[in-house]
Amino acid sequence: MTHAKTPGISIIEDVCFHLQGAVDSIKKIDENNTSEKEVYKFKKSLSDLIFQLKRKNISLQDIDPVDFIDDNTLERVMDQMIQYAELDFSNKLDITGNDDVVNVIATTVNLLGEELADKIKKLQELNITLEVTTQKNKAKNQELSGIMKALDNSALILIIDVKGFIVKVNKGFCEASKYSEEELLGKHREILKTNFHPHEFWLKMKQQIENGKSWRNEIKCLAKDGSVFWIDTVVNPITNINGRTTHYLAISNLITDKKIQEEQLIENEKAIRQSLKDKELLLQEVHHRVKNNLQMISSLMELQIKRAKQKEVIEQLSDSQKRVKAMALLHEKLYQSQNVSFINISEYTDSLISTFATMYGADKKTRIQVESDIQENINLSIARAIPFGLIFNELVSNCYKHAFNLQEKGRILVSLNKIKNKVQLKVKDNGTGLDKNIDFKTIKSLGIKLITSLTGQLKADISFKNKEGLEVCLNFMEE
Repeated sequence: MTHAKTPGISIIEDVCFHLQGAVDSIKKIDENNTSEKEVYKFKKSLSDLIFQLKRKNISLQDIDPVDFIDDNTLERVMDQMIQYAELDFSNKLDITGNDDVVNVIATTVNLLGEELADKIKKLQELNITLEVTTQKNKAKNQELSGIMKALDNSALILIIDVKGFIVKVNKGFCEASKYSEEELLGKHREILKTNFHPHEFWLKMKQQIENGKSWRNEIKCLAKDGSVFWIDTVVNPITNINGRTTHYLAISNLITDKKIQEEQLIENEKAIRQSLKDKELLLQEVHHRVKNNLQMISSLMELQIKRAKQKEVIEQLSDSQKRVKAMALLHEKLYQSQNVSFINISEYTDSLISTFATMYGADKKTRIQVESDIQENINLSIARAIPFGLIFNELVSNCYKHAFNLQEKGRILVSLNKIKNKVQLKVKDNGTGLDKNIDFKTIKSLGIKLITSLTGQLKADISFKNKEGLEVCLNFMEE
């Protein structure tokens, strides 16, 4: 039985023609040598097909009823064609009618769908991704377009080919480099290069991105007017459907202000270090001269001692000379120190103990034994080390001069320790001690007056124990 061609059949043949065109397009694609251009043509063909199908706006009322087409046959055919064009092969067209024409149409649509599905599968096995412009894809593209717009407004974007020629820049990059887009496109990236970074810097970047890895660093670039700008950039390779790198994408943030601040801080730090170095040299020179002047004063006193006739004058000059030598030794330690702000009084105390034995002659050196218990690395500022040194000098000198009288043997115990944040100095002898009727605070000798005055400068507590000799204990804060 034959039938005249109806509008419904004409429309079905029309959409079949479009689907056949899409299939013919994909047949031309060589799976072993697929180009981006050919894949693009195929995607466009599918998109055109969907557009043609959806724009028909077919109304079944415009179709002459025939006994071999039920009311929803045409709509089902159209829906199935759209599914295939959108690469949805989850269903097949299932139409059975009383006429061979309907069966042929249904069979043709399903065969074309199978052929299309098979071709897509083969391309997917070659890692070729095909997308068509469906409603979902349009939404995704709009979302992606919004992301790209936001990125374009917030970052500097540069795309170069594998040979280093610029193929794309955004407005932000043009503003930073002070070039127009036309001035940058087609130019080699060397146009932006400064001599700041060494060859190894660029070599490492090249090796990393050629291996398909991301590379990130801060780059100093040259602008059109000769000024420089800094970018914190991430470079990623762009690959084609065959996995071959064709371009490199650099997404950057402008950090020029930050780098200027960093460079200024570095310069300021250098200036401060140099200033401190100069001041240290000056202080060392000053202390060196002070030490020399103290030694000169000590030498002049030595001459006066030799010329003096009165015993009391000689003793006073000798005591003063010992005080000068104690200060000279302090300045010598300061001059030798790498840090002119502090003096290691542990080392200073040890040195002063050795000096006493020489100052008081061979006789007392033989008769008097000095034992010490000195904790290492106790430091004081020069302002506090001077009164400490003079107090220590007075205490030990008093032991040598007054503690033992004519005793054959004598012993002096010196201890210096840090207890928490306090320094404790003890000087004890096993000599005759003080007369019990004498109040230490009422003694009017120069040495005692010095000890009292210097103790106040140190803000120290001083105590005396007059038992089996004399023990003097001094406690003060470390700093």
